[in-house]
Amino acid sequence: MVSKLRRFSARHGTTVLICGIVVTFCLVLCLSLCSWTCDNAVGNQLRQDIRYLQSRTYWKNVNSVTQQTLSCFLIVLVMSGPKDRRYRNLIRETWLKNVPDDILARFVIGTGNLTNETRDNLLKENLLKQDLILLPEVVDAYKNLTLKVLDSFTWIDNNIDYKYVIKTDQDTYVRLDVIEKELRSSGKRRLYWGFFDGRAHVKKQGKWQEKEFVLCDRYLPYAVGGGYVLSSDLIHFIATNRNLLQLFRSEDVSVGVWLAPLSINRVHDPRFDTEFISRGCNNIYLITHKQSMQDIQDKHDHLLKTGHLCRRQIKKRPSYIYNWDVLPTQCCERKNHSIP
Repeated sequence: MVSKLRRFSARHGTTVLICGIVVTFCLVLCLSLCSWTCDNAVGNQLRQDIRYLQSRTYWKNVNSVTQQTLSCFLIVLVMSGPKDRRYRNLIRETWLKNVPDDILARFVIGTGNLTNETRDNLLKENLLKQDLILLPEVVDAYKNLTLKVLDSFTWIDNNIDYKYVIKTDQDTYVRLDVIEKELRSSGKRRLYWGFFDGRAHVKKQGKWQEKEFVLCDRYLPYAVGGGYVLSSDLIHFIATNRNLLQLFRSEDVSVGVWLAPLSINRVHDPRFDTEFISRGCNNIYLITHKQSMQDIQDKHDHLLKTGHLCRRQIKKRPSYIYNWDVLPTQCCERKNHSIP
């Protein structure tokens, strides 16, 4: 038997080798075609998903939701820009990392007038992270910030059952654990919590120019916009009355005006370092505005390592306690240097 195989191999070896090569090539070709078909099907499905997410039908369905489908204790709204994914990823990996299940974070971005490439990138990011609120009617620019905030308030009021909201910006570090603990302890309703100003002159030129503000020569008392907390009942009031509200250039000024006639709990807190420039660093700060990406990373790393926010406590600018018993123009005296 062995000798017969040897004779067969000697006579037909070349033929057998050629046949083997042909069979192998056919198998490889079949597997490649199979793989290409599968990959192509997946790619086609992804492209179909993206086209649907871009469509008016999708946005109509999203924005017409009236039943609240999510529930949480605290919502964190972070105002972000279409091309600021590096900032968003940093926040996801620092002060928004490992938050409790009943805290819901959302980055708010206007998608009006974006290029297809930028819009597609945002849609892919949201498919992966599922933490963006994309507002197709808002062109993402500072002049539209008030509308952006108002639309985000309306969206969460329509879609989420919650108790409180933190509105903040992406260049901010937030002690979310401390804020959550204090909110659970107080349980206050009609809450408007932040760093208040009541004596600021109405801006007549520059980035913050207000052409439509005719109520007074000073802005009405408002919590400055680097970060503030609102209870859900106040968000609901704003959202349900949005068609009656005037939108001013600055979103924080606008919120102050919208809530001005209401009987609410305005809580001024110097632990909110939320003005247009940072007052420095203090270990008791709850929100620190105007932070670079490196500042955010450094604060987070130091907090994890030592339990303290600051490598070195420093005061760059005096603070104040708001005096609600005097005229707003006299509210905010920066005289006590012991205030953080």
